[in-house]
Amino acid sequence: MFTSNVAWINGPFRGGEHDLTMMRKGELFDKIAEGKKAIADRGYQTGVPEERAKLSLPSSYDPQELNNFK
Repeated sequence: MFTSNVAWINGPFRGGEHDLTMMRKGELFDKIAEGKKAIADRGYQTGVPEERAKLSLPSSYDPQELNNFK
């Protein structure tokens, strides 16, 4: 069973600031432990391999229930 829990809050940011930009400014990538991943939606897609390795993004290979959660 999944539950919704707030794990991180950072700000304030101006309206229109991209989610990925906020994550970078808040240095959240540095706070994700080695071997762990943050569950994120497609708004967090990045071409930076070090960032991508720390994100679990929706994928066509995921079961539908997991994709809905992400």
